[in-house]
Amino acid sequence: LYHYDINSLYPTSMFRYDMPVGNIKYFIGNILEIMDNPFGFFRVKVTAPKFIDNPILQIRYNDRTVSPLGTFTSWFFSEELFNAEKYGYQFEILEGYLFEKENIFKDYVSVLHEMKQSSEKSTPMYLISKLLMNSLYGKFGMTVDLATHVIVNSNKLDKLIESKCKITTTELDDDLFLVSYHEINENKMIEDDTEYDISIGVASAITAYSRVLMTQFKNLPNNKIYYTDTDSAI
Repeated sequence: LYHYDINSLYPTSMFRYDMPVGNIKYFIGNILEIMDNPFGFFRVKVTAPKFIDNPILQIRYNDRTVSPLGTFTSWFFSEELFNAEKYGYQFEILEGYLFEKENIFKDYVSVLHEMKQSSEKSTPMYLISKLLMNSLYGKFGMTVDLATHVIVNSNKLDKLIESKCKITTTELDDDLFLVSYHEINENKMIEDDTEYDISIGVASAITAYSRVLMTQFKNLPNNKIYYTDTDSAI
């Protein structure tokens, strides 16, 4: 058996490829009828090839990630769909969102990669550069509805339970609890000009590009795959 691992898979995707940016345009129907190489996220009806050893398009089903055969409908990043065509997948676009595109991370990854390469593994700069390279993509996909965490006694816990929602508690000691909760605010409205430091599109594109990079190893002729995960294969 041989074990293969791709170093810095997510930073590689960030360095190489264009990301979804700019104004978003919604459409209904098969955009391929009027546009070549549309870029964005599309809801599609997909038919997998009948003979493929390791299916490459993934969906969520019953809270699990699966790679189905047959025909199914789901949302995908355009570049992952076009890559799947090379392996025999067919799809019909039903609706979607078009984005502009730009490589926004190349300089960021270049600077941090150079810093990492020039630092000893035992130094803080090596750890910092590695963490910044590998963790940034996930920040773009974080929820804006963050929980508040406090340590309280039983009296304050009862009051929180009465006034908060989505509350979870962990008993730390006698009459001492770690509480996580979200505010109840039924009158809160999101303004049109509200700004968030996240981008679901960017986070989704990076993970999709990374899956695309992995597909080249999953169906090689005369190369049986026994196990695969995010960035490795056996």
